Amino acid sequence: MMTPLPRHVHGHTSGPKPAATYSQSTAERLLHAIGADPRFTEAVFGDLAEEYALRVARDGAASARWWYGCEVLRSAPNFVSSWLRYASRHERARLTAVLGGLVLTSLVLVFALPADTEIPTRLFAGTSDTVIVNSQTWEQLPVRVLDSAGRNLKVTGVRYRQISGAPLRMSAAGLVKCEQRGDALVRATLGALSKDFMLRCRPIDHFVRWTGALSLVVGDPAQQLPVKAVGVDGTPETILAGTAIVGDSDVVSLDGLSVRPKTPGGTMVYVWIGGIVAIIPIMVYKRVNSSAELREMEYFAVSPLRLARGESREWPVLPGKYFVSFRSDTIGSAALTFSAIGAKCSPFGDAYTYFCTVAKSAAFVVSAPAATSRAHELNGYLAIRRQ
Repeated sequence: MMTPLPRHVHGHTSGPKPAATYSQSTAERLLHAIGADPRFTEAVFGDLAEEYALRVARDGAASARWWYGCEVLRSAPNFVSSWLRYASRHERARLTAVLGGLVLTSLVLVFALPADTEIPTRLFAGTSDTVIVNSQTWEQLPVRVLDSAGRNLKVTGVRYRQISGAPLRMSAAGLVKCEQRGDALVRATLGALSKDFMLRCRPIDHFVRWTGALSLVVGDPAQQLPVKAVGVDGTPETILAGTAIVGDSDVVSLDGLSVRPKTPGGTMVYVWIGGIVAIIPIMVYKRVNSSAELREMEYFAVSPLRLARGESREWPVLPGKYFVSFRSDTIGSAALTFSAIGAKCSPFGDAYTYFCTVAKSAAFVVSAPAATSRAHELNGYLAIRRQ
């Protein structure tokens, strides 16, 4: 689909959480077996399930089971009134059996509920007990309620309070607004359950606009998306949490904010962080052995460069027009240098890309300075693509 480039991006997003799967209890199955209307049982037991889970966490299983049984019996008059109003003669004939089933069901609940009902057992917050908020607007803290099997439960009633740290605007229901950079320790509670987690407020103002396209080659390992964010204080922000989707999943695949090339082609990746969208064009190429083999979406040379001191390396090219991407991992007098023999090159788009015209056979050259240095080897990157 949405860790520097951001080194501290966590795969967490503050978007919607999956709801727990609704399952029938023993009580419902008994009522269905003796002929109760499924619409009635779903309406009644669906409402009771959430309240029961909260009472288990707050008061214990025994007290919650007793309350549940009483509520089933208390629902009987409403059920009878509604059914007599709309039931057919055949359905009325079943009423006596259903009422008996309600009584039987209430007795069975004492033994059946612990096995059938999803009970909250722990709270889960973010990644490694850390929640990152990059938005400047109100956000719901993404704390999940899990049962003993690790399934998400759709339970309301989690309460929040700040224990320590930077001043925050936060409600007891977990709505938080991060207006400045800061960290705070927050405690979430649900009945007897509690979870302390670190809230990192990192509100961002905008993304640095990405110029050009991210170039990848089939077979290369995954790369981090070049997402560069600026905080509300005007400084770079590298602690980010967001989500991303890809336009064409046949071209690249996504894992969080890492992108892996799959097949030659072009696509877009859309990144959402803090309510702001970044759009990153991506081009995926295939590697070939010489400039004579070059076709669309193919590279003649694309590789990390490792040159010893005083070493030069050149790549012969045939007449034509080329895009060359080059960069050195070091700067200053120790940096690798790029030059063209028999070709006319000029910067194109950014500081790392050149557009070169070759009228006759030529060569692109990368050199490492011979000056003495502690580093015996210099590293960089070169990619040559025909227009």
